[in-house]
Amino acid sequence: TQKYSLAVVPKHFLLNSLKLRALVEQGVRLIASSGAGTSNYNEKLEEKYAWVHSQMVGFYGLWSVMTGKIDSVSLKGKSCVTAPIPITDSLDGYIVKSDTTVGDVVLLAELDLKRLENFLLAYRNMENHKTT
Repeated sequence: TQKYSLAVVPKHFLLNSLKLRALVEQGVRLIASSGAGTSNYNEKLEEKYAWVHSQMVGFYGLWSVMTGKIDSVSLKGKSCVTAPIPITDSLDGYIVKSDTTVGDVVLLAELDLKRLENFLLAYRNMENHKTT
């Protein structure tokens, strides 16, 4: 990723905007996490992790979720790559997202680090303008 870094963090880390912002300020532009699905998957609840913090902090988020069956429990979830809404083609905050909650899925995404960097610079300039 040239001058940018990648951070792999546990899922609970994706709930802490201050820690995520510190990573972005250190040059991290892709924050990845993995975990297991749940038996009662709730898409809106899942969005509070990588998706919402991609919007608030400004990074590409990779959420890789294991699905399948363990004993009699079915684990469901959707893997995705998130980004700030203005830099996603569909303007929904997703670069790519699984279309199913079960089974193996391969997601491919091309991340435009220059586009993200331009977004972050514009956002910082806007924030600086508000405080002056």
